[in-house]
Amino acid sequence: MSVCGAAINCEFSDAMGISMLARGLKALNGFRHWLNTGAAWHWYSLATVTLSGLLIAALIVLVTSQGLGYFWPASVQEWVISESKAVDSPLQAPSSQRLFVRVLEQQPVVSAQPALPADDTAQTGLEYFVQFQEFVDGTANWRYAWVEAGRIIRVTRPQSLLEVHLSQGGSVFGYPLVIDSGEQQFTGQALHALLRDGGWRELMASGEVTEARLLLRLQDGSDFVAPLTTVRNVLFPNDASLLYRVRQFTTSLWVFLSTGPQPDYQGGILPAIYGTVLLVLLMSVILVPLGVLTAVYLHEYASNNLLTKTLRIAVSNLAGIPGIVYGVFVLGVFVYGLGAQIDQWFFNDRLPLPTFGTGGILWASLALALLTLPVVIVATEEGLARVPNDLRRGALALGATRSEMIWGTVVTAASPAILTGLILAIARAAGEVAPLLLVGAVKYTGQPLLESSFPYLHAERQFMHLGYQVYDFALQSTNTYATIPLAYATTLILLALVILLNLIAIRLRARLRRRFLIDYS
Repeated sequence: MSVCGAAINCEFSDAMGISMLARGLKALNGFRHWLNTGAAWHWYSLATVTLSGLLIAALIVLVTSQGLGYFWPASVQEWVISESKAVDSPLQAPSSQRLFVRVLEQQPVVSAQPALPADDTAQTGLEYFVQFQEFVDGTANWRYAWVEAGRIIRVTRPQSLLEVHLSQGGSVFGYPLVIDSGEQQFTGQALHALLRDGGWRELMASGEVTEARLLLRLQDGSDFVAPLTTVRNVLFPNDASLLYRVRQFTTSLWVFLSTGPQPDYQGGILPAIYGTVLLVLLMSVILVPLGVLTAVYLHEYASNNLLTKTLRIAVSNLAGIPGIVYGVFVLGVFVYGLGAQIDQWFFNDRLPLPTFGTGGILWASLALALLTLPVVIVATEEGLARVPNDLRRGALALGATRSEMIWGTVVTAASPAILTGLILAIARAAGEVAPLLLVGAVKYTGQPLLESSFPYLHAERQFMHLGYQVYDFALQSTNTYATIPLAYATTLILLALVILLNLIAIRLRARLRRRFLIDYS
């Protein structure tokens, strides 16, 4: 019985193995058939497109949330802390001190003193990285320090605390005491309403009051006097009203877009927006004629010989050259070569100070035009190739010369493709920073690029650029806690500006397409 049972079990096991092998081979054959039919690539394409879309969405969400968060009023806490025991701590005090702080980070510590919090904000075993103000000779300076929770005696969020942004740069926290206009004093509820509802702006705009002053009580108990003529904005950071916070958010965003930079990373980026837009426009003026003429020659005039093949290979290779190489090329050939010669010819009285022999927005536009030239050439040549030959023959049959046929018919029909190349060029050039580091972009300049008198455009002057500002805020600042949010906000404005410029070009391209019955782009 045992031998027979063993034989039966062996036969059953062999049958099961053969059955499983058959099913596996059948599944493998089905998988191979699925691959051979091409259905698998549909799912592969769907997966890659989905992944790309998720990555782009994550980038947009990150930049938008961080960028808009820079303008949202952040609450400010009032801390009373005990004497510091650390020798290198900037928070040295005889017994205790009061601070207006913003908490930036928190982390656990191995050992901590027993905490005496007034609420649940401070916890034993934690330390906080905070931002606070320190006044030296009447000037507010931002300081940063780690504070152990055991040193915190009391934590409050007073709604009457005021944040005053000054035109000289920086901001001051304090309790508002009085606005003295010389003839009238505003205190208490009247002062609060005047500051909260923007009445202080109307007070200054009336022109009847020129010496009004705002008196604040600072964290150390001293008083700070700010003339209203030096105040850009005021807000109550701890106000609980959502409507008020939205209004302050809008005001902060408008100030950021409509003013220039101030010390201590305050102010806005209006000159950088002007510089970026003007740079893109000058680049387009240089780029489009050069790219279109090259593409028309290669496709309509030149024969398909070794020279044209070499030129096409060169154009394709130029698209892969790093941007910094174009910056070095323009700096050596045009700035130090042609620019220095222009100074000797026309600006000899200003030497040895260079005019065109140094970085400026003209040379930066030329560098970006050379950088994006392959894109326009390839897009234009593809557009010319899609124009039907019947259109060429019809123009010639109606008596047009070859030049009239090319420039009046073929190039006009291919104009949507030319604008497509320009759109791609703007998208790449607007955020390019590497060549601008060498040919004129600066952190700050007070010289205007446009004026109402001749020569109107100062193409030789240095300029501010949004991409350069992002680079400076993110990598060149020693105060990263203050500049990283500013870098996100500037990045958001740069993305919005690039999208706006592209939408204008796309709208123009759509209008050109409607002029033809066939889409030749």
